[in-house]
Amino acid sequence: MSQRATWWLAIVTAVLTSAWVVGLLTLRFEKAVSPIPVRSATEPASSKIGLSRLEQAATADLVVEEALFYDPTPMFLPTEWNSDQNSLPSNVLSDPGQMFQDFKARLVFQRDALSLNLPEYGESLRQPTDLVSGVEDMARLSGLGARDLKIGNLAPRGGYVEVVSMATGSVTYQAPLGMQGLGGDLWQPLELTGAVTAAGVVGQLSIVASTGGVELDQRIRDHLLKSKHLGEQLSPGFYRIFVGP
Repeated sequence: MSQRATWWLAIVTAVLTSAWVVGLLTLRFEKAVSPIPVRSATEPASSKIGLSRLEQAATADLVVEEALFYDPTPMFLPTEWNSDQNSLPSNVLSDPGQMFQDFKARLVFQRDALSLNLPEYGESLRQPTDLVSGVEDMARLSGLGARDLKIGNLAPRGGYVEVVSMATGSVTYQAPLGMQGLGGDLWQPLELTGAVTAAGVVGQLSIVASTGGVELDQRIRDHLLKSKHLGEQLSPGFYRIFVGP
């Protein structure tokens, strides 16, 4: 086949294809665009509005309940939504005016609890304190003129002696220690033991619990024997001696 015949065949094919495409598009456009109906001049104009239910499963009872719930009627009116359906007692229904008992008004003032005896009308007060002169069972003007009193420090306690018999467990002697110079330092109670005969204390008093200072222990023992004369105050026997602040 020559080159010229090939060109003619290609041109004819292109023309046929273009004609087929144009015919197909024209057919689809005619189907999509429907012709506008021509209304006669004598036919009256009318408008139609169609209603369709959005929820096909809704029942009539549900629609009625929703309408009652959104009812714009004032809520203070008795309805099934804001009033009690319980039956009232028979006595209330028979005599509705006596549901609550009436009480007479007492147009008086209680003066029993009044604490101020004010003067009668016409009597003038000479001084401001006369206003509270009639107060009973109260300290009159107790808060006026009050002042703080300075309380001095108590005298330091020098110590106390207590002697207990080992035989009976009873206290046989107790008295203030009467020793000066014990209030400056902190010290623990002192516990001593000793034996007493008719001649007095035998030897030295033994230390069971110390005050915490060796010098203070010796001073207290010497004071008991020399100043208090403890051997002369006790009958023969064994004793426990306690010295505390």
